[in-house]
Amino acid sequence: MTQEQPASHKLHDAHCCKHCIKFDEYGEECNIFWEKKKFCTMKAQSAQEWNEEKLMLGK
Repeated sequence: MTQEQPASHKLHDAHCCKHCIKFDEYGEECNIFWEKKKFCTMKAQSAQEWNEEKLMLGK
């Protein structure tokens, strides 16, 4: 018998936001996240990428 993962972990493992620093920080509150998203052009995979974007956005 296998243990079920919590629903939030299943979602994180399944969608294109996996390994995105923005999604790791904001989760489903990320302003570019939606359920069943297939591809993301706004993905930040490094701290440098995300810090540069934060500077441009004034965050």
